[in-house]
Amino acid sequence: MIDLTGRTAIVTGGSRGIGAATARLLARAGASVGIGYRSRAADAEAVVAELQSLGVRAWAEPGDLSVRSDADRLFERADREFGGLDLFVANAAIWRWAACATVGQWSSSAPPPVSGARPST
Repeated sequence: MIDLTGRTAIVTGGSRGIGAATARLLARAGASVGIGYRSRAADAEAVVAELQSLGVRAWAEPGDLSVRSDADRLFERADREFGGLDLFVANAAIWRWAACATVGQWSSSAPPPVSGARPST
């Protein structure tokens, strides 16, 4: 395991699934973690409690990353809580299931902060 003691991170989509697992991994490595979530406040708070039980600072910030002010608020919170940010995990997206997604479908599912990422085939 790598040592991330003293480092700080944000994980978007951190209230469940891959995002929550990533937040746990970072916390186990010693990083303080803020998680962004859109609508699952109870799940987000449960993840935060778990991270804090590992001895790191943790918090959750609600918001829709497709709204610029919400995305800005997530990073402003990291500045306030952590004094800066070392790691950013862009995990949040809304996936509309399709057998074969086009670039247009991908673009509409990924919020602006992560829309620079493109699927590879």
